[in-house]
Amino acid sequence: MSYPHAFLPRGGYAVTPSDADANAGIGFRVGGAGDVALTCADGQDLIIPDLLAGETVGIEFTKVLSTGTTATDIIAFRR
Repeated sequence: MSYPHAFLPRGGYAVTPSDADANAGIGFRVGGAGDVALTCADGQDLIIPDLLAGETVGIEFTKVLSTGTTATDIIAFRR
């Protein structure tokens, strides 16, 4: 399977969840199991429940929110 170049990450960083500060990305990976609350690129707030340790999610977001996030060791991917 091939993927469009626009969807491949060019870097990443450790996320500190915050309700105030932007921490945008095109996907993320959780190191420790739990829920991830985020604001999607379209402005919708969303909670992705019950992620397993090591799981990767491909979704464009502007914030990983501290309220509602219980997963740990989150790494965001960026273009």
